[in-house]
Order: sequence, then C-alpha cells, then structure tokens
Amino acid sequence: DNTIPSNDPRVWEKRAWTFQEGLFSRRTLIFDIFGIVGWKCPKVFWHETEECPSEALDWMARYPTQKVGDWRYFGFSTFNFKWPDMRRWCELVEEYFLRELSFDTDGLNAIAGLITVMESTSPGGFFYGLPELFFDAFLLWDVMENYVAERREGAKLPSWSFLGWKGGQAARLDLFWWRFSMDHTLLDDPWNGFRSDCEIEPIVGWHKESDSLGLVPVTNQFHICRSRWVDEPPLGWTKHDLEKGDQSYYRHESTDDWKFRYPIALPQVGARSSNDKFSQCLHFKAQRGRLDIGNSILASPEDEQEYHIPHPDEHQVSESDSDRSFINASLINDTGRWAGIIRLPRKDVNEFATLPDDVPKKLRLELIAVARGKVRNDAFPKVSDIWGGFRLNIPEIDCEERAKEGQFYEFYFVLCIQWEGDIAYRRGLGRVERKAWERLSLEEIDVILG
Repeated sequence: DNTIPSNDPRVWEKRAWTFQEGLFSRRTLIFDIFGIVGWKCPKVFWHETEECPSEALDWMARYPTQKVGDWRYFGFSTFNFKWPDMRRWCELVEEYFLRELSFDTDGLNAIAGLITVMESTSPGGFFYGLPELFFDAFLLWDVMENYVAERREGAKLPSWSFLGWKGGQAARLDLFWWRFSMDHTLLDDPWNGFRSDCEIEPIVGWHKESDSLGLVPVTNQFHICRSRWVDEPPLGWTKHDLEKGDQSYYRHESTDDWKFRYPIALPQVGARSSNDKFSQCLHFKAQRGRLDIGNSILASPEDEQEYHIPHPDEHQVSESDSDRSFINASLINDTGRWAGIIRLPRKDVNEFATLPDDVPKKLRLELIAVARGKVRNDAFPKVSDIWGGFRLNIPEIDCEERAKEGQFYEFYFVLCIQWEGDIAYRRGLGRVERKAWERLSLEEIDVILG
C-alpha cells in the first residue's frame, strides 16, 4: 500500500498522513524508485552511495554528538522538554501545512499526535494547535505573500487556527510573529528567524466553551510572567547580571545554561489539554473599526532580487490560483490617509478596492483588534550574507506613508472578519498604526470567532 508512484517519487513527502509517521518512526529504511537504499534514525543518516558518515561500527561511539541535519523527520532526540521552547513547533507546523489531505475533517487528526507531545512542554497545553501560554502571539500566523490557502469549509475547525485552513504544495505559512516574539529568552538566531525584537501586549481576554464547564479562560499568561516575576523571581529561579551593560537575566535550576529575560512558567508533569471537550469557537470582547483598502504593497527590489531565495518549483502558484494567492495592501481611513496593512487573497483585495465611493461604510473592511505590538523603527530589515544572503523585513516598515518619528513603531494587530449568522470568521491578518486605530470611531463588541 505504501508503494511510491514512479511518476511522482516525492508523493510520500507530500501526504499529511505520512508526516507523523515519519516523525515517530525511530528507524526508517527507504528504498527509492532508483533502487538506492537509505537509513535514517534520530542520530544519523546513511545513504549507500555515500561514505559519510562512515559505516564503521565504532562511528557512533567516536561521534556521540553528531545529529541528522534535517531533524523534522527524525523523532524527538533533540527535543527540549525543559521549558516552553516553541522553535520546534514553528518548524513542524510549517512542514505540516505543506502536506495534502484527502479529507478536510482530518486537519486536526493529522497532527494530533504531535500536539500531544508538545503539550508536555507548554503550561496550559494547546488549543487547536496554538499554545495557550503564548496564545496572543500564536494567533498571529499568516499565509506567505503570493502563496495560496483557503478555509477548510465544513470541517468544524476554527478559522483562527492554521488547522482551519487548507495548505498543500502551493501554500506556505508565514510565522514571522511567532518567531520574533520569543521575548522570554535571550535567543538570537536570525537565520532561523528566532529573535525577541517584537513585544506583544494583550488587549483581549480569550475564553473557550464546553458543554459541561461553560466559558473557560484561555491560560494566556506569558505577559503575566513578564510583569509579575521580574522583581521577585519564583522558587528555583535566580537573577544574574550580564557581563556587559546593565541588563539582567534569569536562570532556572532545571533548564541547564539557558538565559531568560524574565522567569517563564515551566512545564508540569502530566499536564494535558483535550480539544474534544471544547468547541472550536473563541469568545471575547474586542474593539471594532472599519478601514478601506488602498494600494497593494509590493516587496522592495532588495527583497525580490538581492536577497530573494527562489522557492522549489512545486511551491510556485499556478496562474489559475493567482486570484486566491495572498497579497499585502494598505489600509486607509476616510480621508485617504495611510493607517496600516492587511494581507488578504488577491480577489478580496480587488473586490474591496473597486467598491464605489458611495457604498455605505458598514460594507467596508471590518477589523477587530486582537493584540498590540511594538518594534524599534531601526530593527528591520535584517540582512545577512549567510547561506547566500537573506533579508527579514516587516512589509510596511519602508512604506513612505508610515510615520517614522520616535524610537518605536507601535501598532495593533487586527483580524479582518466576516460574519455567518452570529459567528465571525477570520479572513486575514493586518496591523494598524496605534494612533491611526485609536482615532477611528471604535465600538466594543462581543465576538464568537469560529
């Protein structure tokens, strides 16, 4: 049943059902269509056409720290269970989203085993693929610009989670805000995109619902750790001074040599959550505002040329999918002044951009604020010559219309929503400059986000 078709030798790597199978397999013996045999385990990779690493029996004893480079597929031998380290989850979710499902209803089942493992690393567990401890930040996933994704209609999976969206080979997730909001660590790993440049502040109290318990708060507590334990570290934590400057850091006796900006809640043995006890809906109060679509925001020439890393052919969007590919567009207020940015499918941007001026305002783009963000104006773009060069940027950072006075760019993260009855659904993610948002005619509404 697992024969790989000769006309598509990579089909095994495209299917969602093989994703967990590959991860949980402690040893894998691969026979490819050309008759070449390979062997993979949590430590090494052998290929019969190569002599490195050596197949000598004492190789493992002489190189005990050697690891397979592509750890996505080789179990959990290098996994960090000691503190809420979400780097691994970012990589795994990106890979999962490329996989294809025959049935949209299997969106959660295809990754449920991994979620069970990950729950032991994050206090509060996971709720439909998002760690509750960092819930504000992990709601801020997006679809990569110029790639395709669409909701899993009828699958009873939430639109606010990546699980509720259909990926595949023409799709790619943008987890920029997951990676750049790890402000509890002194981590500096820009090549893999993990840094602490963005400070995310909560503005919403999230609740989930079950038949037996009613509304239950989501344990979104990273910001509480940030403010409560800085002056008086909890048991097991110690405060230290850096050798240079006046900055301090913290350590916990169980986390080896890891340095933290503030004490963070640590995993508890046996702590688990269960999605089947709760519906897929989020309940909360939010500020609602309305803005218009402005011009499309294109990548800078530097992003497209000097630091562009071509994607594999199978990830390119076909001409027929062009209308469904996501693009960035400016958000403008009543006077036509720039207010922010939104990423939506091209067809939605075109639809809103061509509305006549006399269309009632209530039919324009409907946005709800879900978090507040702050980055230094000089923090981006980030440029490196490693591995041929790369450039990390916030799309609107170079917009001429964006006000750049002061040290920080402060903004609200907003979700563009549409209603189906009394339930709202996510259409896209955006950011509105803080003062521009606060000048709008805002109203507080009760939201059930499905």
